[in-house]
Amino acid sequence: MSRGDPFVPTISLALAGAALALFVGAGTPAALVLDRVAASSEPWRLITGHWVHLSWSHLFWDASAFAVLAAVLERRSRTLLLAVIATATAAISAAVVWSMPEVPAYAGLSGIDAALVAAVAVAMIRAGGTDRTIGAALGLAFAAKIAWEHQTGSVLFAGEPGVLHATSVHGIGAAAGVVTTASVHWLRGESST
Repeated sequence: MSRGDPFVPTISLALAGAALALFVGAGTPAALVLDRVAASSEPWRLITGHWVHLSWSHLFWDASAFAVLAAVLERRSRTLLLAVIATATAAISAAVVWSMPEVPAYAGLSGIDAALVAAVAVAMIRAGGTDRTIGAALGLAFAAKIAWEHQTGSVLFAGEPGVLHATSVHGIGAAAGVVTTASVHWLRGESST
């Protein structure tokens, strides 16, 4: 893509569309939710659980945040976007299955969204200038949100009544976003400015 070409976030839009496609119709297919027990014999759930949602509200908030954050990160680096999504998916799925017995099932993009927020903040901080200030403010605000959720056990945005909210996945996702972004920059030999 040359400098004059308009940027189209094709990966971001395709993945947000996938979340929508998995919900339209009969709602969330139960065979796609990340169920701790079923995942051992149905490993696709480790991936699909992040892309299915429990209600239109759940889908709207998660997919909207995903589309915006993913597009911002995709504009900076498609490789980084895919690395953050893959790392967050693996880290969150592993945590749900192996270290979160209080969470029998998990669905939604919020953990990946948390990874994207953290990745955008780190990328902006590394860019320097005004981006550094905005990235630091974004990172601090998001850290405060995660701390509040951890303390209260409820989500700040789009909570579903009667649904167990695995707020710790937001912290796991954010950590995955930070580590992945720093690692990709390090592997590319980029130093921070």
